Amino acid sequence: MVRRGNDRIDGTMIVLFVKIDFFPQARLIDGETAACLVGNLRTIAARYDATVFGREDPFTASFDEGNLFHRFQCIEAISAFSDYLSGLDDALMGYAILAHRGNDTESIVGALRKQWCAIPPDNSAWLSKDAAEILAPYVIVEGKGAELRFMGSSYRTAEPVPPALDFTLRKDDISALADAFGDAFTIDGVRLVFVRYPPQGELSAPLREAFSELGYSPDGFPILTAGVMNARPYEAFFDSSIVPARADIDAYLGSHEKTLLDRTRPAFEALADNPYKTFISERIRKGVIMYLTLCVRVHARKLAGNGIPAVIAFRNLHRFSPESIDFIGRLVQGDEDICLVCASEEPPPEVWRKFDMRIIEVGPSGSGDYRDAAGSVENAIPLEQLWKLSSGSPLDLFKRVLLWKRGRKKSAVSRAPVRIQVLELLPVEADLLLYAAGRAENILSGSQFSDFLTGLGLLPDGAALLARILRDHGFLDREKNTAAFPLLPGDFPPRSAAGRRAIDDALSACMIGLYRKRRLVPSLGLLEATLGDSPSGGAGENRFALDCALDDAFLDPPDDGTTGAPATTGENVDFPGLSFDPYSVRAIAAALESSDRDACESALAHAEAGKAEREFGAGVLALMRSDVEYARKDPVAAADDAKRALLHFRHADSPRAESFALRMLGLGALAQEHAIEAADYFSSSCDVAESSHQDYERMVSSWYSACTHFIRGELSRAIRHADAALASSRAVCRKDWEGWLDFFKGRVHFEAGEYAEAIARFSEARCTARVYGLAGAERRCLVWTARAEAYAGMSESADRLLANLAGSGVAGSGVAGDGEAAFFRGELRLIRGDFAGASEMLSLVNRPETKAFVSAERISWDSGFMTIENRGPGFSQPESIDADYSKACTLFAKGMAESDPDCARALFAMTREERIAENNPFSMQYYLFCFLILETLTAPPIDRVTVLSRAYRHFQERSSRIDDHALKASFHEKNIWSLKLLEAARRYKFF
Repeated sequence: MVRRGNDRIDGTMIVLFVKIDFFPQARLIDGETAACLVGNLRTIAARYDATVFGREDPFTASFDEGNLFHRFQCIEAISAFSDYLSGLDDALMGYAILAHRGNDTESIVGALRKQWCAIPPDNSAWLSKDAAEILAPYVIVEGKGAELRFMGSSYRTAEPVPPALDFTLRKDDISALADAFGDAFTIDGVRLVFVRYPPQGELSAPLREAFSELGYSPDGFPILTAGVMNARPYEAFFDSSIVPARADIDAYLGSHEKTLLDRTRPAFEALADNPYKTFISERIRKGVIMYLTLCVRVHARKLAGNGIPAVIAFRNLHRFSPESIDFIGRLVQGDEDICLVCASEEPPPEVWRKFDMRIIEVGPSGSGDYRDAAGSVENAIPLEQLWKLSSGSPLDLFKRVLLWKRGRKKSAVSRAPVRIQVLELLPVEADLLLYAAGRAENILSGSQFSDFLTGLGLLPDGAALLARILRDHGFLDREKNTAAFPLLPGDFPPRSAAGRRAIDDALSACMIGLYRKRRLVPSLGLLEATLGDSPSGGAGENRFALDCALDDAFLDPPDDGTTGAPATTGENVDFPGLSFDPYSVRAIAAALESSDRDACESALAHAEAGKAEREFGAGVLALMRSDVEYARKDPVAAADDAKRALLHFRHADSPRAESFALRMLGLGALAQEHAIEAADYFSSSCDVAESSHQDYERMVSSWYSACTHFIRGELSRAIRHADAALASSRAVCRKDWEGWLDFFKGRVHFEAGEYAEAIARFSEARCTARVYGLAGAERRCLVWTARAEAYAGMSESADRLLANLAGSGVAGSGVAGDGEAAFFRGELRLIRGDFAGASEMLSLVNRPETKAFVSAERISWDSGFMTIENRGPGFSQPESIDADYSKACTLFAKGMAESDPDCARALFAMTREERIAENNPFSMQYYLFCFLILETLTAPPIDRVTVLSRAYRHFQERSSRIDDHALKASFHEKNIWSLKLLEAARRYKFF
């Protein structure tokens, strides 16, 4: 798109003026042709980021010197204009291209018109003295005085030198590789071929040539490589060539495999979208490994179906991450019939020594191997000397030969690295593109990097030419626009220092922009890369820093309950512009996620003693203190701190912090049995999170909304909010939460009496748990599956499963077991009417312990009740709500088995306890249990009609809160306790 300028722009620029003889007359005679000519000139200008001025006759374009690449693109535009106009010689009376440097177009155009009168009419390009001075490193000119004839660019017209590839592409090596591959793949059945090549050798082309020599399409086998900068786990497999197309998935995977691929894809995508991630939880690791295994399976089956050996090649293996090395090892030992080619500068990894592999050494044995590639200048090149100085690196030898041919003989025979000297032969813009490529590698995707260069002012045509120059000189990888070797700031000439600083600033701004568009995951690593040591500050930076600290802890926490290490570069970086310490916040958040009380207390104390300046910093500290107070089971203090945090954030425009604070207010209200107030807070928190695309906060707020509605008996609302939380859990790839939310939906259906649907949801959660290795989750899903089977009438199946799961989870056994499974075995006998057996079993059950430190962020798979009902009534009490329910069932069983009035009294007393409030979801059952015991007594100590009336009132209240007719009908007609209550209510003529 051509940028149009005003007639006058202040600021230093280079202006190109195209003057065509008699153009006004030509426009009158053939306006269409003249307009086409000007349109083509505009198109050329647009390709090089020029600003076009419409009123000049026929064409004027300027190159702003604020653009890092303006000189290079100006010269390329001059060459492109010349090439285009020279092709129109027969149609033009004459033309000239003039370049001048100045501060505004008005004065520049006036100077250019004077120049026009001074130059000969020979269809050439000319530079003013000012323009020639700034373009001097790039251009070859002829003449003296104020106007100099442009003869071409120095980087295009320099003495041709064979590209760096010629120093690494040897026919003997290609033939040796082809023979070895053919023997290994088709005769010997060897699945791993290891190719060792010289330092900084280029092996992608030889590999492709070897495949071609075997008669296979060189593009038929993916060649995956690791970069040299910004190493990342599994980075080689981010290459799209290994990801199958949908058609191939449908053709080569079974239905179960396709389901598994879809289940595990989010783990791979979450890793790919987080370039600063260094810690990977085991659940994400398992998901990635399973996803990649299925991708390789598609590749292998597709090639085998076409009668072609299934081959994947890897180069630069010495740069691969440990995760990638481990995965390749899994492929070698796997069941798939696949052949692997691994190329490296170093010997095979030690852990691969046990594999059956073929090792091939390729590369030169002496300088004579490069005689043809180096060429000869009267046999003057001291090739033997240069070879010794290169330390066996073909790329280093190439650079020394190049320096020798360009007249830099002292540099060529220096023992020092020669990279800088070779770069100095190229335009300074080559330094900048190479530096940008190194900085952006493994951070920006190919399209993002292209957009980044465009933002810097380097458009695709110019970028493509610079990239080709860098590849030909051995600086860029031949497969993609990444550095061919590791780069340090000292590897660049001093001339580009200011430009490299500008690129650093632009890259930081680019990454923050991608984060705001939700295309980069915030983390402390991203914060360090963008704001590290930055003296700036303000609301935007503080908001960004808070997101980075919290997401670093919450998005992929460790599976083992530890706080984990932050994904940073090492020691804490200073952020002088921020009003709080992001590392302290991250430490608190991580400790909360893991429910590690000691770590949490320590981190909070450190934060309170440290930096918390101004409104935002004080608000962050109050917010984290609120979360810690809640974990300590002090909901009043938690709510007070959350209110203080909201006051601090009132002018901060920080939706993440606002949503977080509202969530903590909701938790405080729920824990104090103000469920309606809690639901309002959670709804507000969710609205703020949704409008600002804060998926993690939306997930947690939606979950607590679902939890609140469930506790109140609003089952259909609970399912709707759980679905919203489930969608957010998938967006942030929290597979543990995804499994938990499916489990929770099973709990809702169970409560409604839809036991078959509950079993299906528990099964779905169990699949996620199994795929992602969620600790304790699969067992809990099985325990509740068995309970649902028991309630659905599948007693024998349920009892077998519960007996297996319960183990020794009974009191006095001296052996740990699953107390909840043991409790459900007793409950099963209760349901079947075996009250004596139930009483005996329930009296031995280990009741769940109440946790003293309950983090809002942590899912507990120890009990199906702990993360749900225990958030509400009785939150701060020493006895948990499920312990109360277990006690009630034990009293019921004993009372029914022995017709014991004391059990009825104890149950009635439980309903009167302040800590077992009206909102307790089990209140209806406590009254029902009491009533059923009273019915067996000839002289009941309590009026059974009164007790039944209260039970029926609780039933009606909970039923009225279900706004879905089908779900309400299930609660009436399928829930076994509702059925028992309604049966009794009919007998006593309540309706």
